[in-house]
Amino acid sequence: MDRNPSSPKKSVVIVALVLGGVSGIVDLLARSAQIAPILIVIFSFLLSLTYPRKAWLWALLVGMGVPLANTLALELGYGDVRRPESIYLTYLAFVPALIGAYSAAMLRRHAARHELKQEQGKIRHGPPGR
Repeated sequence: MDRNPSSPKKSVVIVALVLGGVSGIVDLLARSAQIAPILIVIFSFLLSLTYPRKAWLWALLVGMGVPLANTLALELGYGDVRRPESIYLTYLAFVPALIGAYSAAMLRRHAARHELKQEQGKIRHGPPGR
């Protein structure tokens, strides 16, 4: 049974869900508002380096950790959770997730084009040292 090489393995999807959960927990516990978005950018960037064609998936899975964690904390009565109206603001976590994921996808695309140009140059000009 052949799998499509561009489709992510289940283990990578599970890792993405865990990283999204970590981002959400960090958002709840951190005193600084910048830590969670930085983690989201890094996590989605690294995941998108593995499977750049699924950048949208990594942005979704990592970015949804913050709204889900805040919603769960609100429902469970966690002490320092924002008011229900401000839960909508947690959906802004998708912005750094998209930035990280698509930055990596563009980087991989650029690297692949550069590598292809180098290979074509070698074919046209022959081996070096002639």
